[in-house]
Amino acid sequence: MNLFLTGITGAVGMEMARWIARNAPRARVYALIRAPSPVVLKARWTKLAAKLWPEASARPPEGQFLPVLGDITRPGLGLSPEDAARLASEVTHVLHSAANVELDAPLDEARLANVEGTRHVFEVVRTFRRLERVGYVSTLFVAGHRPGRFLETDEVHEAGFVNPYEQSKYEAEHLVRGLMKELPIAMYRLAYLIGRDDGEVTRYNSMHSLIRLFHQGHVGAFPGTPDSRMDLSSNDYAAAALLTLFLEHYQPGRTFHIGNGDEALRLQDFIDTVVEVAAESERRWAQGDFLPPDIVDEETYALLRRTLLQTQNKQSHEVIRLGDTMYGHLLASQVFDARPVHALLGERVKPPPAKKLLMDVLRHCVATDWGRNRS
Repeated sequence: MNLFLTGITGAVGMEMARWIARNAPRARVYALIRAPSPVVLKARWTKLAAKLWPEASARPPEGQFLPVLGDITRPGLGLSPEDAARLASEVTHVLHSAANVELDAPLDEARLANVEGTRHVFEVVRTFRRLERVGYVSTLFVAGHRPGRFLETDEVHEAGFVNPYEQSKYEAEHLVRGLMKELPIAMYRLAYLIGRDDGEVTRYNSMHSLIRLFHQGHVGAFPGTPDSRMDLSSNDYAAAALLTLFLEHYQPGRTFHIGNGDEALRLQDFIDTVVEVAAESERRWAQGDFLPPDIVDEETYALLRRTLLQTQNKQSHEVIRLGDTMYGHLLASQVFDARPVHALLGERVKPPPAKKLLMDVLRHCVATDWGRNRS
């Protein structure tokens, strides 16, 4: 297998690289990395490899991973003629996971990476003469505001979106589905990734920022019901499930849901878990000076939101900003159906228990002061 991989510097891309090094030692990986020059590319790859495999004994053999200078936002990926020719003649497999994952990025910026970037990747992939299979990495949250159970076969809806990121990924899915008529593509929708199986956080995101403000006592309420689901999962599981499906259960034209599904964390359990971990290290939680957030209906939350926006409290404003990018899914009472993937993978590749994962991630965040102290 000669694999062209985009997004190796992202949370799931890094775990896919680790998985491949452990489980597919004969694979060759061409990893697209953005850099202003070949010299900087080499330096960035050296730094990334040291982070991926800190122990020399775990490092892949020389030449298994080959960094390629490129940028998905540029036509032709900005590849040199030599790299373009080499990829066209050698690549057999493609995994496109690069994306702008900032939930509140302006829609034009999100589209540049997630829609136009995907278009650029597949324009190059069309030139690959030995192509056997392609995987496109998406998100479960293309469901937007659509309520209820969201199936692998669900594609089009008019419910609107909670944030620009998921709208851009929804539009990218539409582009990719059109390409399935001419290219062998399978799609993989991932849950919200919050850390590794052991709790380590390699990429902090909006969820970590919201939990940090919760931990500091600034979150007063969540909209939804106690049974509203939060499909939070680990980078390791997402990578292992995706690659196992891609290599052993490949089905062009199919979409796979990689997440907790019916076992996703309930909102009430999310609140209780954060409070439990916070009480371990924060005296005000342990003594009851801080109270758990309430769970309220949409109308009550809207009133509370308007009231807080009229204050000068910066933390409250930040909570509202973050909530505006996420809370719509709680109000939609969504469940992302992952039963087909769980049935395919069985006991071999299972998602970590959601509550334990959240506890481990929170303890890591507290121990490292939310990423400020990584020693």
